[in-house]
Parts: sequence; C-alpha cells; structure tokens
Amino acid sequence: MSFFTRLKRAIKALFNPDSDQSSLKDKFEPLVKRVEENEQIKYSEKVFDEQPVLKTKQPDEKKINIEKIKAAMTPEELDRFDFLNSYGLSVYARAQATKQPYGGYVRPRDMGNTFLGQNPSDGIDGLNPDEDVRSNLIGLAVDYLTRFMIGEKATEAFKVSLLGASIIHEDQKASQLISRIKGLDKESVISAVKLSGYDVVYRYSVFGYRQVDTINPNDSTVENIITMVNRSLKFFERYGPCVLSGFDLEGGYTEIVANGDGDYLTSDTLWDFKVSKNRYTSVQTLQLLIYWRMGLHSIHPEFKSVEYLGFYNPRTNYASRIWVERIPPDIIEKVEFEVIGYRPKGKEIYFEEGLLEKIQKRIGDIYIP
Repeated sequence: MSFFTRLKRAIKALFNPDSDQSSLKDKFEPLVKRVEENEQIKYSEKVFDEQPVLKTKQPDEKKINIEKIKAAMTPEELDRFDFLNSYGLSVYARAQATKQPYGGYVRPRDMGNTFLGQNPSDGIDGLNPDEDVRSNLIGLAVDYLTRFMIGEKATEAFKVSLLGASIIHEDQKASQLISRIKGLDKESVISAVKLSGYDVVYRYSVFGYRQVDTINPNDSTVENIITMVNRSLKFFERYGPCVLSGFDLEGGYTEIVANGDGDYLTSDTLWDFKVSKNRYTSVQTLQLLIYWRMGLHSIHPEFKSVEYLGFYNPRTNYASRIWVERIPPDIIEKVEFEVIGYRPKGKEIYFEEGLLEKIQKRIGDIYIP
C-alpha cells in the first residue's frame, strides 16, 4: 500500500467519531516516522551540499551596477535600454512603442487585398456618411455584435464591457443593456453601442469613460452598424468558420507584454477586424505578428494551424492577408526576443551586445564591489 493511500485512510479515521485512540496511534505513528526520516535525509543532503570543502570553489559572480550604467548612457542608449526592458504593456502599446525598419517588420503593402462585394455600394460608398459616434466605439459594437451573431453568448461577446461596468459599479445598468441585445434590430444595436462604452474603463482607465447614457447613435450610425455586421457574417461564410474569437493569450504573456486579446481565428488565418477609413499601418501589422507568435506560446493549440495573418474591414469590405512563410525568420526571431520578450533565463535585464564594454571604456568599473 502506498504512503499516500495509508495517509488518506489515517485522515479518514481521524474524522470518524467511532475510531478508538489506539487504532489512530497505530495508523499515524509509522506515517510520522517516515516523514521524520525524509526530513533527516533532506537535511543531511542540504548540509552535504553546503560543505565548501566538497565543492569546487567558483569565483564570485560579479553583479552589474545598473544605476551607474544607466547614468553613463547617452540619451539614445537609454531610450533603447528602456525599450528592451519595459514591462506590463499591452500588445497595442508595445507595437506602438517599437521603432520598426522602413515600411515595418510586416509591410502593409505586402498584404494582398480582396474586395468581397459585387459593386461599389457593397463597400464604403454604401454606408451613410453622417455617423455621430466615435469610430472606435462603432468598431467595438460591430465586433461584439458579430461575435454574438455567429453564436457566442452575449455575456461572452461583451465580457470586456461588463468588466468595465463592474469596475465603476454599474453592473445593473450593464445587465439591463445586455438583456436588450437580441439580434440586429435598432434597440439591440443602440444597446450594444452604449454597452461598448464601458470598454475604455477596463482597457485603459476610468478617466476616458463617458457616461453611456449620453451615447445615442443616430439612425445613420445604427444602419451602418447593421450593414457592417451583415458584411462580417458574409465574410465568415467565405473564410470561416470561426474557431476562436475574443481570445486571450494565456501562457504566452511575458513581463514585457502582459495583456492583449485577439479578434478572430479561422482554420488557417489569424484575423484582426478594423472599421477605419484609413489604410493599415505598420503598427497594426506588427500587432498581428505579435498576436501570432504569442498565440503559438499560449494555451491555444489552434494557433499551430495558422498560415496567414489577415485584416478584414467591414466598412470597406476588403480582406487583406499575408502568408506567414513570407515573413523572414530573422524578423520573427527579433520580434520574439526584443519586442515580446521571449528570452533565456538570466536575460531578464537585457543589454545589447557590446553596450557594456562601451560603457566600461567610458567610466571604468561597472560592477558592484
């Protein structure tokens, strides 16, 4: 009988009111004795390991004086050091802070574009020009309503909004709004836009929050949102089905990139939805690259099948993709190491190659005595 089986039976007997004391003693004494023997063995091994005479003496490892080094850096060196050793950022903030080569690590112009409509009215020309709600809020409403319409529960599709509402103790108001979201009718859309207004509290801070009661989209805005959600549903008919949506990157986060969540994953493509009239930027393509690499390190096995990185814009009705094989391996390695922070143990504080030698030449000893 194993040690743990005996221990389990002894504990069960301990809580049995009919057990007599002599029986308990017989059960527990050998277990206690074994634990004591193990402790003695561990203590002996520890003492043995601590004997300096039995170990080869290694020279004391020198510790770098970080503050002294930073004080001796040029402004350019300090900026670079601070970038490489940042922490606690979102995917977006990290991509925005990254100085990329000309054109970007993944150049937007290298992504192929496909118009999913049949005529101009299926694109931006088919939308009303007089929207009265911020484009980022419209984007959230389109995204979350699309998730709801492809089968997610409303509480899951709008989970970030609900978290934001909870932070400022407006759970009841948020619950009322989410109860009104039934489909793509006018009341559902207006409720979705208002509810999305809580996102800023969770994602950024309460200081950017605007009372959701003051968000009242006009008919043109509502019609545009309905059109864009319907376009998104047709998009999934062509490129879907969706296998993950609104996913986190648990298991893939680092000290540098500590939060961020993606939009959609189909069988072979990681998608980011945008509703802006503007062209994609190198910051946005870097975001996609970061999501992909962090996804491969995450708990989600679905990322192993990703062959493309893509954007879909239901405002313009264009899908844009790039084959991941076109992204040079040295770019991927650089982004993983420098931007995301996948580094070997002992490299938590990272200095670029040759930097310490340069500074030591300028100021002398850089180690703590």
